[in-house]
Amino acid sequence: MIGPSAGTEPLLRRLETHSEISLPDRMALQALPLQAKSLPPGRCFAWDGEPSHSVTVLLSGWACTYKMLGDGSRQVLAYHLPGDLPDLHAADLGQLDGCISTLTACTFGVLPLEELRAVAAGSPGIDRLLRRELQVQASLSRAWLANVGQRPGPRRAAHFLCETYERLAALDMARDGRMRVPVSQGELADALGMTGVHVNRVIQELRGQGLVEWRRQEVVLPDRAALALLAGYDGSHLHLRTAPPPQRPLPDFDADEEKRPHLRLVAV
Repeated sequence: MIGPSAGTEPLLRRLETHSEISLPDRMALQALPLQAKSLPPGRCFAWDGEPSHSVTVLLSGWACTYKMLGDGSRQVLAYHLPGDLPDLHAADLGQLDGCISTLTACTFGVLPLEELRAVAAGSPGIDRLLRRELQVQASLSRAWLANVGQRPGPRRAAHFLCETYERLAALDMARDGRMRVPVSQGELADALGMTGVHVNRVIQELRGQGLVEWRRQEVVLPDRAALALLAGYDGSHLHLRTAPPPQRPLPDFDADEEKRPHLRLVAV
């Protein structure tokens, strides 16, 4: 349902992860006339190729962007967290490039495109913020593509967990190696390009190495440095302003195969 003007704090928090926001720009963003829209879990509310007349800000919950293939299979292209603008790309393209669906109960702030364009035209700072947000989204997409396309299962899942933890921690939604990941095994399989059985086996391997504890939606990463080492993860693609230095040197993945870190198989 559509509600009254929604708060913009999640959007400001998200933009501040990669950019400084001046006081005038902050005030202009706080004054955006967002209309709150609440949706239940599993609801697709934007369809691939449809015309775009507004931009949405995810205010609470988790959502995803995905592509459906001709055989009915699905590839998740991105997970969206509070403050994300999942359809910002359509402001210039004029149509959506993927379906957007809720994973949990979500609240969105909806803003007509003409309102967004007017605010950006009146403030070079806000225009730069939104363009940088698009560039960061593109950087994340490239890292996601490389991860799904080239890393083997354990390293692929490890990279996803490291990335998700850093994104949540930047929003103060994860700390001390603990985070909530409200996705099902099937949804994770669609994101990692695996079958559900393969995902289960991979998580069991990571658990067997003491790198992850996963109980329902609660995920604990006991040794994030070791997990990052396995994944070849450094987080630079997130362009976080407060990114910590790597805790351990990353391995040389151009080295011989036998020198690369591996997980021993754990029977399931």
